[in-house]
Amino acid sequence: MIAHIPVDGCLHQFGIRYKALMERYQHIVRFSSFGHSHNENFFVTRAINTSDAIGLNLITGSVTSGGDRNPAFTVIDWDKEFMVPVNLHTYYMNLTAANMDPNTPPKWEKLHEFL
Repeated sequence: MIAHIPVDGCLHQFGIRYKALMERYQHIVRFSSFGHSHNENFFVTRAINTSDAIGLNLITGSVTSGGDRNPAFTVIDWDKEFMVPVNLHTYYMNLTAANMDPNTPPKWEKLHEFL
């Protein structure tokens, strides 16, 4: 599932409804990806009435820079049989280097991967 705002950044009632849906359909929704915060990280969705983990979520970086962040994007390799991510490749562009020579095309470099 791909969405814009992570659950912890939404209104409380939306978060409760989201968790209820993810708990009910955790056998179908295998992975979620969010944006909005422009900071790359992971979080675990937990069940409403227990502390059971019911979902893994990725918050990706953003191609728009904002603040002191460099633009970034993530490419996901999927296991076709089980529909789960097997590798995440994150790329970024160094804005300081790109702005030093505006006549040179921006260079996207691999920041890391999670195999």
